[in-house]
Parts: sequence; structure tokens; C-alpha cells
Amino acid sequence: MKLRIIPACFLSAVLFTIFVGRVTAQPGDVPKSTSKINVKIDKGKDLTTVSLKSMTITRLEQEKTTAGSRGLPVHQMAVEGSFSYNGAKEMKSVTLKFFTTAGNYIFLKPQEITVAIDSENADKGRAFSLGLTNYRSNPPKFGTVFEEFFELPIPTDAIRKIAAAGTLEFYVGPSSYKLTPKQIEAFKEWETFLPKENK
Repeated sequence: MKLRIIPACFLSAVLFTIFVGRVTAQPGDVPKSTSKINVKIDKGKDLTTVSLKSMTITRLEQEKTTAGSRGLPVHQMAVEGSFSYNGAKEMKSVTLKFFTTAGNYIFLKPQEITVAIDSENADKGRAFSLGLTNYRSNPPKFGTVFEEFFELPIPTDAIRKIAAAGTLEFYVGPSSYKLTPKQIEAFKEWETFLPKENK
């Protein structure tokens, strides 16, 4: 019986190929972060969290002219969101968050969140409530910057409705905010990250 001697360089190439294949192999459905979306995968907890990055939203023009009479001082509002699911694609949480910065406290308490979709089209326009937020505030920074935070759980279906909108406004209590086309596109992109089982 003759022994076949395998060249060392050939054996090394085979082992290298196997090793690299194991290291670089990735499941085809692993989501990745984008400029608008942040994806965090916690393998220990078997949890994937997909976050819509914070966006500053603008108050409706017609409200800006009457802000004084409505008692709503100038302020800046931002919105962001996140949802989490496990390896079985079972949703664990869906959350929408709002964040206000101003020269004084504006809201001082939880607020009702309402979404208006396609309001510029009388035939397609509709609105629905997402419910009441929780509320917290921070002590003023530098004595002049006041921050308020609102958060509420929302149904997965709300993300789909928002993503299908042509125009979109959020009503945070008495104050309304119109999203730009690019901001609506961000919500549409966020919706594409929903597990197929929840679409």
C-alpha cells in the first residue's frame, strides 16, 4: 500500500477555505443598519432591535402664525421609533418616541398622539389615535434648555399605515407637525425591516 503525500500548500489552502467560510458565512436575512435605520442584534438575549433614527419635525405653517394665541411657545420636536423581535420573528415591543427642546417647559404632562394621513386629499384622508404617552422631563441644561420626553407603545399595524401615507402629520396634544417627503420615506424604510410574519 502506497502512502500519498498531500502537499502542505494544498492542505493549507483547504483548511483556510473552510475556516474563512465559517467565519464569513452570514444568514441571508440578517438586517443591516442604514443612514436612517439602526439595527442592534443581541445574540445572548436572542433579540433584534430596529430603530428609526431621530428626526426633527416641523410644526404646521398655519399653527406657527397662531402659536401665541394658542399658548404654544417656539420649540423643537423630534420623533424616533423602535421595534424588537426574537429569532422566531415574534414581536416583543413597538415604541414611538417624541422629544421636545425649548426655552421653557411646553407640555408638562402626557399627551394624546394622533396621526393624520393624506389629509390634503379629501377622498383618502384619515386620522387615528395612537393613545396617551407617558411623560418625563429633565432639569434645564445651562439654565435655558428644557427637555421633555414622550413615549408610547404602538401596534405593528400603525407602522404599516404610516408607511403607506402620501402626506403625514403627527398631533402631539394641541400641537401638530408635518413630516417632509424624506421623513416619510424614512418611515417607509423602517417598515421594510418588519419581520415577514408581522407584515
